[in-house]
Amino acid sequence: LRAQISPHFIFNTLNNIYTLALRKDDNTASMVAKLSTILRYVLYEGGDQQILFRTEADTLRQYIELQLLRKPVSTNVDFYTEGDPGEWRIVPMLLINFVENAFKHSRIDVEPDAWIKIHSSVTTEGELLFSTENNIPEQADYERSGGIGIMNVRRQLELNYPGSHSLHINSETGTYSVNLTLQMKHI
Repeated sequence: LRAQISPHFIFNTLNNIYTLALRKDDNTASMVAKLSTILRYVLYEGGDQQILFRTEADTLRQYIELQLLRKPVSTNVDFYTEGDPGEWRIVPMLLINFVENAFKHSRIDVEPDAWIKIHSSVTTEGELLFSTENNIPEQADYERSGGIGIMNVRRQLELNYPGSHSLHINSETGTYSVNLTLQMKHI
């Protein structure tokens, strides 16, 4: 399942870099460098059974920075974390699809009023509360039922966190939200 998620993410990112290259955008080289950092993560840690949550969170931060290079100035993306991730572990590449979808469907790169909120909180017992929320443009081009990335995440959750997770995806007028709760494992 992880092998199906990674190409999806890489394909979309390469399309973004291609667009910047066509425009001869100054951010093209920075975007390639950030993608390289993320690909190292995918290659060297993406195949592990479990990784430190802080590593997953750092990768999400890199992905967000990579996406923001497409839009010169953006104050409409909030990413914040709470709690001490300590030595809690998570399945790698589990959260990236939610963040990727938030960027894809908010159209933040072309809509000046688009916004994204990403939040993670880790309790002292290792419970992860993760959420994304983004606006949906009136003429949004997306599938309400979710694509292969969301299907794969659901399957990963079933396989790796049976009975210890909940996932709620909601699409209301103008807003798309994901709320995931799961019990992480300790080293």
